[in-house]
Amino acid sequence: MRLVSSAAATRPIGMRRTSKFARTLSAVAAGDLTLCVDAAYRGKFAVLKGAINETVERLSATIQTTLADVDLVARAINMGADNLSKLTEEQASSLEESAATTEELAASVKASA
Repeated sequence: MRLVSSAAATRPIGMRRTSKFARTLSAVAAGDLTLCVDAAYRGKFAVLKGAINETVERLSATIQTTLADVDLVARAINMGADNLSKLTEEQASSLEESAATTEELAASVKASA
């Protein structure tokens, strides 16, 4: 009888401990990487706390790195597009000059003939 009542008495403590873990993991699942398990634990609960907090930290770092990489690639693409635009404008200008010179040459040939 004593063992049963002892187990029943520890159940609320275990539930409180695991509810903090569940709250943090639910936040991570929802995309919130700002929560961590901050209560002090011993034994296997301390190991679980460490694993959860490290997972949250690594996910956050990975997302930050990915966002920085995406920003860098976006800037590189933007610079490439700007360069392409400038080169296209220069080519168009050069083509207009060539067309004007060709027209002048054609007019000169007609006048000489």
